[in-house]
Amino acid sequence: MESVMAYRQRIEELRSEARALWDALGDLDKAFAREAERLRRHDQAQCLDGLKERVTQEITEIHYTESSASCSFTEGKLIGGLIKFAGGAAIAAVSHSKEYSLSVGAKLAQDEFARTKPFGTVAVAVGPGGVPDDVQVIAISKLARNQSLPESAIRTAVEAKGYRLMTQESFFNTLDKLKDSILKGTQSLPAIKPVSVLSQASPSSHAGANE
Repeated sequence: MESVMAYRQRIEELRSEARALWDALGDLDKAFAREAERLRRHDQAQCLDGLKERVTQEITEIHYTESSASCSFTEGKLIGGLIKFAGGAAIAAVSHSKEYSLSVGAKLAQDEFARTKPFGTVAVAVGPGGVPDDVQVIAISKLARNQSLPESAIRTAVEAKGYRLMTQESFFNTLDKLKDSILKGTQSLPAIKPVSVLSQASPSSHAGANE
């Protein structure tokens, strides 16, 4: 009789140990899930850091080329204005124009000096695919010069394709807020409309004269 009671007691002990192990496995599974989620959020936050670095590099490169292009344009205007001044004055003198030859040259040079083109306007465009996959850096001024259009027309064309144009500062503020939300677990990537701060913003110009 005692052996039967001991056997039953042992069975209950084994059952109790099994339940404890099962509960421990459940807790361990939950711990693994929490850690996996933490690592996922951390990876997504690092992805945003990488995106910020890429955008910064692209904008820096564009600003450099825009600055060079602006200097070349200004230099070209100066040389062209001097040539027109000298040529206009010489033609007026040879043709015995009633108008003072230097005045004729000055008018031609003034027209050349008044010539303007846009330089330095850069925007970050966030497309329908959201952050981080559908983000582009747009050289607004360069496109305007190449297509002989005002910058406003370039912005309108980009926005018509479903892109939101943002300044570098506005975009980086958006990324910082999005990163904070991801680390808190309230948002994840891809972010189509991250924390409702992907509002449209007009890009600013850094160099040169804009149309």
